[in-house]
Amino acid sequence: MDIKTLRALAADDRAAWRECLVLVTQWAVYNGIPPEDADDIAAKTALRAALDADSFRGEAKVDSWILAIAKNVWREDIRHRSRKAPWGESLEELPVEIEDEIDVENMALMRLVADAAMEGLTEAEKQAFLLCARDGLSSEEAGKAMGKSGNAVRCLKFRAAKKIDEYRRDFLQ
Repeated sequence: MDIKTLRALAADDRAAWRECLVLVTQWAVYNGIPPEDADDIAAKTALRAALDADSFRGEAKVDSWILAIAKNVWREDIRHRSRKAPWGESLEELPVEIEDEIDVENMALMRLVADAAMEGLTEAEKQAFLLCARDGLSSEEAGKAMGKSGNAVRCLKFRAAKKIDEYRRDFLQ
């Protein structure tokens, strides 16, 4: 990749996106990352590169800069996975003694409450909350994606969390 391709990536050019995705996916698979994870890392890397294209100072090759972003995304992904429960996502994978302690009905009810609470948010609050909480973007990164400042995203996240908490409290009373 070169600086023109990086600018095209920031301008949402499909060919530039494809080139970035291929570069990062090949690097990830070469480094032993499973293909399904490599695709996610490539997509997150391309998004960050597009959002941060203005910060490229030209001190390195564009490929090296993008692969440095990919390494950081990979590390964040590993950190995020290490915070998840050791048994994975499926109840079938749970050890029997742990499975007996989980109140599945209560979990399902709390999921319904969370979904209903999300419906009470404005689109901007929902987008800011999900970009940061679910996708792991910083307020600044989410702000770039939303066309807002990092402070505006922090305010939106605060309002969203407050509304969700109020809805949860009202529901539980």
